[in-house]
Amino acid sequence: MHIIFDFLLQNGVNIADVQQLQRLYLILLLIPIVATIIGFARYVIGIRSINFYTPLFATFILFEIANTTGSSNFLSGLKYGLLFFVIVFLTSTVFYKILKRLRMHYIPKLSIIITATSLTMMFVLSLMALFEKTLPLSISSFLFVGLIVMSEGFMSIYAKKNFKYTAILTIESLAISIISYTVISLYGVQQFVITNPWIVLVLIVVNVYIGRFLGLRWMEYWRFRTILLNQDNVDEQAKSNPKK
Repeated sequence: MHIIFDFLLQNGVNIADVQQLQRLYLILLLIPIVATIIGFARYVIGIRSINFYTPLFATFILFEIANTTGSSNFLSGLKYGLLFFVIVFLTSTVFYKILKRLRMHYIPKLSIIITATSLTMMFVLSLMALFEKTLPLSISSFLFVGLIVMSEGFMSIYAKKNFKYTAILTIESLAISIISYTVISLYGVQQFVITNPWIVLVLIVVNVYIGRFLGLRWMEYWRFRTILLNQDNVDEQAKSNPKK
């Protein structure tokens, strides 16, 4: 990848533009890593999520917040990112509960919830600007769009199930996001990815394996541990007392 950047610099491309391009390339190469982690968490570990996009968006919201000051700040990303995530979840679920009894089409109901979430976020940001001196207001406005759009995921699950089920899926989605955020925040991972972009080909192979995985998920081993242990005991007894 550095060959490309050196080539661009030698051909008159501004160094600031090359640095920006390097940043964009890094994000584009990190996206497949996060996507693979989401798939691995779902089908191998057994951690569910609201949908595919919620943990993906949440991961890069945390990542972007952590890098708004010019240098990576892992704890800052967690602090503000989790706060925004919780605000969106609570606002969207509370307002959906209020609107649930009204006979309305899905899109207008969603529009009201997104409006309420946007206004709530404005209020929270205003309070943070008033009391916080290190508020990351420089983060991309597009990330706030992605953050607000996550309301649709919460609403769609709540509409089919209940608040408890939605909250559990949200916590699991958040767990995947934090794991993914931790991985892509590692300096060694970022340097390896930008130096070895061919890693995306390896990820394709990994996803093929995940897509064909038919074994028990790790969490299922824990969930059914009593049954599995009893089965092991039965097998041991059968081996020690073979029929004559």
